[in-house]
Amino acid sequence: MSMQTYRFERHRLESFKLVNVTDSIITASAVRSICSLSVDSIWQLLQSYRVRLAINELCGLDHYNQYPKWVVRDAFMSFCFQRCTDAMQQAIDRDEEFSSICNFTNNSPKTIRKLAQQDQCIDLPTDTKVFLVEWVMRKRCWAWHPPSPIWAPEDKGIEPPPLNPEDAPTSFHPVCAALDDDVTAMHGPQFGVCPEGTACRCPNNELFEEKTVQQIRMGAGGSAVKDLAKEVAKSVTVQAASKLTNDFIGPFSYPLLVAQTAEVVSRKSWAELGAIAAGVVVGNVAAAVFGVSTSGWLAAALPVYLAKRAVHAHLKDCVDTLGCWPTLPVRLDGLCSSPESARQGGSPVWFLPPPGTVFQPDPDSKKWCELAACSRDELSQQEVGFHGARMLNCQPLSWENMNTEQQNKLATAFQNSCSTNTGGTCDA
Repeated sequence: MSMQTYRFERHRLESFKLVNVTDSIITASAVRSICSLSVDSIWQLLQSYRVRLAINELCGLDHYNQYPKWVVRDAFMSFCFQRCTDAMQQAIDRDEEFSSICNFTNNSPKTIRKLAQQDQCIDLPTDTKVFLVEWVMRKRCWAWHPPSPIWAPEDKGIEPPPLNPEDAPTSFHPVCAALDDDVTAMHGPQFGVCPEGTACRCPNNELFEEKTVQQIRMGAGGSAVKDLAKEVAKSVTVQAASKLTNDFIGPFSYPLLVAQTAEVVSRKSWAELGAIAAGVVVGNVAAAVFGVSTSGWLAAALPVYLAKRAVHAHLKDCVDTLGCWPTLPVRLDGLCSSPESARQGGSPVWFLPPPGTVFQPDPDSKKWCELAACSRDELSQQEVGFHGARMLNCQPLSWENMNTEQQNKLATAFQNSCSTNTGGTCDA
């Protein structure tokens, strides 16, 4: 666990009165197990280099990419959260009160609170209950739902550096390889592919010049936050900032449906919501639904400004920026789509926007298109397909992470959608 994550968890557990802290040191603890960590911190722990190395050695696996992360994730899910989520799902099936749970805006905080107050969930911190309710609602209501609450989008972008210098080098990218003269290639299909709409590149990434998929999805271009970021982040490298961002926030980790149900988040665009930061959003939801103080959350969320700053520094070496980068959409016959270069990413649906984003006409040009974040409403409604000149992929899963049923539903959604080179709404 990184020092940043430790500080986050220390503030968080203190706000829930699970630890006493004196001079930044935990002096007393009522934490029972690792299950008291936040869901995002558990995910980050499973992704850490030392955990991957230890489990690979235990399983007799030689290659970094052979790490059985889904098996490990499911073991944590079974140990920590399965009884709670099973009880929530059984309550939805059993009680008439939850019959319209997927009609988000009609649900009351009382309904959500009752769903979270299952006996099997009693030992879990309040924010964990929020995330578990959120995941149960997504699984129930969304065609493309994350396979587990212990989950984050796999953009396969820049790999963060090891937390400790003595760790073995971890510059190995899971998909992309850096060759001579800044030429990139893929390791091979056995190691996976880049998500749709992305391909292996290592751009000479001047500050704020080019954005990752995660930044685009989070609306990282917001002018107010961008100006602030310039002041606070000039000395932070792209890899370190990427690591901190991943430690504290996930693009799909917000309690989107719970917040919408509780009506505690104003109806802003997803990009604007991104500026609030995950801890504060969850804290507000917890306060509105469960009556928990948010003071600890505000302190814990301070480092999350990194989620909205451009994480790019003046890096020149290919290895520093190697990853699956978004390809800029082009406009062909009036319609927005991925350029042919996205095919090199290896995805069978390389022509789609990355998950959580949309191709749309550039408002400043009649010739070009832009890659933008889906709005909050587009994400909650999982709008997928063509809509006029726009191409939407407003759901969280890459094609590679979908099961066969979800892949078929995605294909059907695009086949049944409407495209027009006039930029119309296809309402006719």
